[in-house]
Amino acid sequence: MVTTPLAPPIELIHLSGISWQTYERLLTELSDRRLRLTYNCGSLEIMAPSPEHERFKKVSGRFIETIILMQYMAKNGWI
Repeated sequence: MVTTPLAPPIELIHLSGISWQTYERLLTELSDRRLRLTYNCGSLEIMAPSPEHERFKKVSGRFIETIILMQYMAKNGWI
């Protein structure tokens, strides 16, 4: 199975040799921006998702919420 991303990230930056303290500081400093920071063993990845990616994420989340709600309602005899 081959998967193709629907909307690739606009920008992706990899940094190495970053301390955990620096990562936490960046999280605090950049909390008001639309960035995703990922840290693993001294490597930091900063990604700026595209608007299409964010829209797909919201629609997917709502779809999953609806499925779970429908299962809950069916389990409790509400539908």
